[in-house]
Order: sequence, then C-alpha cells, then structure tokens
Amino acid sequence: MTSPSTPDHPEASVSEDRRWLFRLFLVLVLAGMGALGWASLSLRWQTEDDQNHSVATLVALATRVNSLPSAASTHPQPSPSLTSSPLPTRSGPLGTIVYAARQGAYSHLWAVLPGEASPSLLTQGEFDDKDPAVSPDGSRLAFTSNRDGPWDLYTLNLSTGAVQRLTETPAYDGHPTWSPDSRWIAFDSYSGSDYDIWILSVDGGQAPIQLTNHPGKDISPTWDPVGGRRIVFVSDRDGSEDG
Repeated sequence: MTSPSTPDHPEASVSEDRRWLFRLFLVLVLAGMGALGWASLSLRWQTEDDQNHSVATLVALATRVNSLPSAASTHPQPSPSLTSSPLPTRSGPLGTIVYAARQGAYSHLWAVLPGEASPSLLTQGEFDDKDPAVSPDGSRLAFTSNRDGPWDLYTLNLSTGAVQRLTETPAYDGHPTWSPDSRWIAFDSYSGSDYDIWILSVDGGQAPIQLTNHPGKDISPTWDPVGGRRIVFVSDRDGSEDG
C-alpha cells in the first residue's frame, strides 16, 4: 500500500526565494558602487584637466610678465615712451592692476597680475606719467603726463602701444575718469585760478565741455558706472573738501 505524495514544504520555498532576492540585491549594490566609482574617477580626471589648463594659462601669463622690465631694474632704459608689447588689462583671471610708480627720477605706469611679483613697465622716458584709468571696454588707458611740457591728458592703446594726446593747453589737466561707454573722459583742470571739472570726447568729435564754474576747488571726478548721466567730484565750495 503506497502512501500518498507529500507536497513541498512551504517554508523551504520561501527560504529559496529570499536567497535569490538577496543575491539580486547584492548584484544591484555592486553595480551601483561600480557606477559611482566610475563617475567619481571621471570627475577627478575632468577636474585635473581643468586645473592643468588653468595652471598652464597662468604660467604663460607669468612668463610674459617676467619677460618685461621690472620696477626694481637699475639698467638704463631706452628713450621711447612705451615698451614694445604692453600688457592687456584683462589677461589674468582677476584682471590686471595698473598703477603709477617712480623709476629713478621719473614716475611711470606699470601693470601687474594679482599674485605675481614682477610688474610690467608700460611707459618710460624722461618725463612723468600718473593718474592711470582703464577704459570700461579694456582697450585703452587714460593718464596724465608732462611729456610734452604742460600736464595734459593722453590715452595709451593697450593692444598697439600707440599714445594719443587728448588735451593741449597751458592748464593742468588730471585725474581722468571714463564714461561707461568708453567714449568720454571727465577730468579736473587748473588754469591758474581754481580747479573745475570738464569732459571731452575721446575721438575728438567736439571741443571739451566745462561742467563746473565755481570759485571753489572741484577735483577728482568719478563717472557713474551704471547710468553714465552723473559725475561725482570732490569740492571745497562749502568750506571743506567733500564729495
């Protein structure tokens, strides 16, 4: 007499299903970890490439700066008013600082990249240059100079090194500031009696325009960088120098 067949034990079936689910879970975890690892490695490679590119760019800029005369140089300089290849004003990631400093008996214009120790000489000669102001479009540098006798205004083209004289008067013209569109320059002028504020067209399209006419001293104009319709200046017309 045969005994009836016994069905599979339900608990054994459940355990087998759990083992397969656990194996599938492990496979998914391992696959996820592999994907994350690959993504992390790719990101690292990309970051290193970007850093190497930035470093290469900065090295090239530093090399260009160091190839030009420094402020500490004691060697005699030739008489031309400019170096052969002045620096552009926006060559570095943080821009370029332009300033006036003395070299021997004269004051000249210099440019330096932030973080670099060696500046670049932009002007040179037996005269004084001061009050540098970079145009908003970064193409030109306005400054004051007595290279032709009186203190007049000039611009330096930062791509070609060409110098253009803007004013030619016996008065003292100084402290140039650019309009936002780089087409006009405001400055203070002293004709022997008092200082006043003037503006002039850089392209020479019209005669300079006098903005202030007061017995007080009006100096150091600064053009509104947003609207371009206002100019701030310092004056002692109320008794003390205020803006």
